[in-house]
Amino acid sequence: MKRSLQILTKIAFCFTITLTINGCSKKDSSITPTHPATGPTISALSVNQGPYNTSVVISGTNFSSTVASDKVFFNGKAATVTAATATQLTAIVPLGAGTGNVTVSVSDGVVVSGPVFTYQASWIVSTLAGSGTVGSADGIGSAASFNTPTGLDVDKSGNVFVADEKNHLMRKITPDGAVTTIAGTGAAGNVNGVGKSASFNLPEDVVVDANGNVFVADQLNHVIRKITPAGGVSTFAGSGEAGYADGTGTAAKFKAVNGMAIDLSGNILVSDPQNNYIRQVTPAGVVSTFAKGTTFNFPTDVAVDKSGNVYVADLLNYKVRKITPAGGVTDLNRSANNTAFNGPNAVTVDANGNVYIIDGSSIAKVTNANVASNFANSSGLATVNLSLQNPLGIATDTAGNIYVADTDHNKIIKISLQ
Repeated sequence: MKRSLQILTKIAFCFTITLTINGCSKKDSSITPTHPATGPTISALSVNQGPYNTSVVISGTNFSSTVASDKVFFNGKAATVTAATATQLTAIVPLGAGTGNVTVSVSDGVVVSGPVFTYQASWIVSTLAGSGTVGSADGIGSAASFNTPTGLDVDKSGNVFVADEKNHLMRKITPDGAVTTIAGTGAAGNVNGVGKSASFNLPEDVVVDANGNVFVADQLNHVIRKITPAGGVSTFAGSGEAGYADGTGTAAKFKAVNGMAIDLSGNILVSDPQNNYIRQVTPAGVVSTFAKGTTFNFPTDVAVDKSGNVYVADLLNYKVRKITPAGGVTDLNRSANNTAFNGPNAVTVDANGNVYIIDGSSIAKVTNANVASNFANSSGLATVNLSLQNPLGIATDTAGNIYVADTDHNKIIKISLQ
């Protein structure tokens, strides 16, 4: 009986041990770490403001040390991550990001939001079109070529029209840089017609009206030509003989017409430098002399602001003149210390009334409060570092972008605030 009890006790003990072992075995299998993934956090930015291409160190936790696994956004715009640890990410501010929160996600997981980064827009220089070598090829961007591009203008859709002087052609550049020839045979001449059947002789400048008509200062033909949206080329004003005479259409005379602008009434203002006048041509083709009491010395270009003020690049007087609608004439400053212009050759006005002047191989800026500054040159002492070679044309679009005919480099440059 005692032995049986011992056996039963042993059996019970073994059963207890078995249950305990089995229980332990099950418990061990259930405690394999299964902690849920913890999302990243952002605690600080090394800098909280700056322009495009600023390097920002983002401090926080639970980042991946694998660069490709971390995604950083500035105001919702993807940035390039250049370095990563578990507690720090280095990212480059993307172009045109705008002001907003910095956000991070790891391995496409939860997106966490951090501090606000204040984006500071800066001027970005790019080549809209032109290979830099002489040619007349149509194409996109650097696949296209020019031969001494001079005047230019921008229509309401953002297309840039260029007087391609030594090619004797009129060219069009779309906002994405596609260049086409809209008129001209490529040889000097004075023939009306449609598109490439017409001819020009050293076209110097161009303006576009609200209806899409393109007007050309056909320099050595001494006339203003008109190109309709359908491509029809005709003589709008000027007899074709060098001279000076007011009149209607071909009864008028110019001498080597140069820069042009359209005023608030749709009149074309034309710089007539060898006659030392600014001429006005109405939509009906009636030519008269503008600001006849003002003395100019080889005026090369003209621009009009939204208030009707007229600006004249008065080349050999080394001045830019401002003529109000009431006829008042003043001179713009060249710089903060009011130094003289070196040789103002072309002028344009943006929608905010800022005047941009090509002065030699640099660009000056004068605000509507007559505050002057160096806007672009290659000296490193200007807002924009830009090397130009004999620029002869400048224009702005409705978005504030600036376009420059870099004549000797045979390129059209775009300067945009992004």
